[in-house]
Amino acid sequence: MHTIEPRRVSVGDWQGYRYAELPETLLARVPAWLHERTVSEGVCLREGRVYRYDECVIKFGGVGRFPRDLFRAARAIRSARMYQRIMVSVR
Repeated sequence: MHTIEPRRVSVGDWQGYRYAELPETLLARVPAWLHERTVSEGVCLREGRVYRYDECVIKFGGVGRFPRDLFRAARAIRSARMYQRIMVSVR
């Protein structure tokens, strides 16, 4: 899986970012995961927040973070950006 510049993803009222090219089969599952706030097919790494599914880590952030997002991105976004920088520097 190759990292990419962050791309904003919107599904209904939910918004997020992806940092890698994702297969269509995985993208098709995103609406259900967002609705259920869980990745039932994945391995739970942190209850209710972080899951592993195949090669991906799916993180759910908090809701209603404005105006905090003006000053600092959510922890899930900061973590994904750090991972993306590491993967780009390793190549």
